[in-house]
Amino acid sequence: MACGKKHNPIHMPQRARGGSRVPLFVLPAAVIAAVVVITASAVQLAGHEYVLTDGTRYETVRLYPGTVEQACEKAGFGGLDVYEQRESGGITYLTLGGEMYAEISRGGSVTDVSFLPCTVEQLLAENGIELAENEIVTPALYTYLTQDTAVSISTVTSQTVTETEEIDFAVVTQENSTLEKGVRRIVRNGAKGLKQVTYSVVLQDGEEVERNMVSETVLKEPVDCIMERGTGTETQDRARPQMDENEGIIRPSQGSDSAQTVQTGGSSTGLSTAGRDDVWSAPTGVAVNSSTRQITTADGMTYSYTDVLSVRATAYHRIEEGGLITASGTITQYGTVAVDPRVIPLGTRVFVVAEDGTSWSYGPGLAEDTGGLIKGNRIDLFFMTGDEAENFGVRNAKIYILSD
Repeated sequence: MACGKKHNPIHMPQRARGGSRVPLFVLPAAVIAAVVVITASAVQLAGHEYVLTDGTRYETVRLYPGTVEQACEKAGFGGLDVYEQRESGGITYLTLGGEMYAEISRGGSVTDVSFLPCTVEQLLAENGIELAENEIVTPALYTYLTQDTAVSISTVTSQTVTETEEIDFAVVTQENSTLEKGVRRIVRNGAKGLKQVTYSVVLQDGEEVERNMVSETVLKEPVDCIMERGTGTETQDRARPQMDENEGIIRPSQGSDSAQTVQTGGSSTGLSTAGRDDVWSAPTGVAVNSSTRQITTADGMTYSYTDVLSVRATAYHRIEEGGLITASGTITQYGTVAVDPRVIPLGTRVFVVAEDGTSWSYGPGLAEDTGGLIKGNRIDLFFMTGDEAENFGVRNAKIYILSD
């Protein structure tokens, strides 16, 4: 190489290891072409990803490259409208749905509107409905709607209510060895107390939906019913007829603290038990004269009535829990009738017969008990044994309200 002559590295040929000479610019062009082909193929294989939902079902599809309409068809959402479309991370997210209808009720007025899948809050906003501070919406604002629905806007108010309520009395049982075994004696009748209760009441469109007690004041304390149960032995000279343990009951006489023996199912209340032996018999021997408003029984007793109600009658007995002491504090006996006091006041004398008036007759009774399931035109008739109650079951009946 001549001195002073500069070496040009770009145009100077290089010797390959095999002895041949290859221009430097030829190799980079071939590599670039190969990379372009491979990249294009990879893009074609990957395609474009679509994630679609109608609010209940989600589908993911790939198209090469495809369109939104083709993605909907492939995912099985053909015919639905695109409600929302967004791109994220190279993926297209689509929310779809058909036109639906909502019934919006507010303050007694009802409006029908069409909508695509959205939340309740979006539905109200799209229809220009703003909520007041004391209004609530059902379903909740965040609920996503994907089908025809009803939306209710209710006004919520609150108020303070003071009511007088009864206080139940307790039944206290004491053992008495001076009484024959199996005999029970009520030494003091129970009496319900009274209390004044103040509630905070929440109203929704005028209907009560919630109440919480604020304060309570006792106006009259309840009086416990005290019952003695005999544990002594029965003597020969005081032997009594064989009877069920619950049948030998001694109770205080009216207006007196002294006790007296009462034949259960007898007439201590002054009511005839006519019809007791004929409850299952037909005809009953009971005649009703609607003109004179009188009932005549088979034993010749006559009762005057002021009104008559059609009711559904069930049966209960002493074996049941709470079947011994009535809500009035008395002992249950044949003729005890449980009623809804809002329909038939406690203390009302009644007469109960079959709905048809002939197939059976319970006879006269006294409304002196209540029950959790006795609401409206329903009554419970007391029977001495479980077999009697089971045989009676549930029947349609007429209950005559007797004159005082």
